Amino acid sequence: MNKILSKIYYGLLNFLLPYGYSYFEYYYQGFQRNYGLKSEIINVGKERKNLSRFNYPKNKNTKYLQIWSIKQKLKSLNTEKYQFIDIGSGWGSTLIYFNHYLNFKKMIGIENQNKFVDTSKKIIRKNNLNKIKIIKKNAVKFKWKENSIVFINLPDKEIINKMFEFNATNILKKKNIVIVVNHESSEFFKRKKFLKNYRLINCSLLRYYIFLN
Repeated sequence: MNKILSKIYYGLLNFLLPYGYSYFEYYYQGFQRNYGLKSEIINVGKERKNLSRFNYPKNKNTKYLQIWSIKQKLKSLNTEKYQFIDIGSGWGSTLIYFNHYLNFKKMIGIENQNKFVDTSKKIIRKNNLNKIKIIKKNAVKFKWKENSIVFINLPDKEIINKMFEFNATNILKKKNIVIVVNHESSEFFKRKKFLKNYRLINCSLLRYYIFLN
């Protein structure tokens, strides 16, 4: 009986989720327009063909529902004591979104592609978002500080591996909250010895994992 109910539940989810994605995407597009993101993202999108060696996720209509859900989880924390670090910050839309709805001590975007760095800095200056800073740097060599919420949006698990190893001492102190998005399986992250003492929030349906200290 339980198996039948489970199949019905997940069948309904698979049927209804595309409508949910479209609903949230509609409001996300309005958010992008308010900050002048839309036209800049279109321009950056034209450059994606030059970045084809990277395996960017191809899922559509999931981003806003995903970060909205993460925002709801973070609202229960005292975010004022944390700095927010976006690893693979792209054109800065995630930073701008969380800056709009939550209050962090500082916000940092780490990006290694010149086009994204230049575009995100332009958008941030245009909107006078002085709390947000974009740094051009290889994420593998970026040292996390204590009391950081680290948002990781990178396609390559090996890069994430190296980044965890580079920040092992800080991670083991349990002074950070780690959010990993756009990976299909939590098994990779469950095997990470650095994160074994963290509490895992597994939201595989929306393709994100939160490790709480």
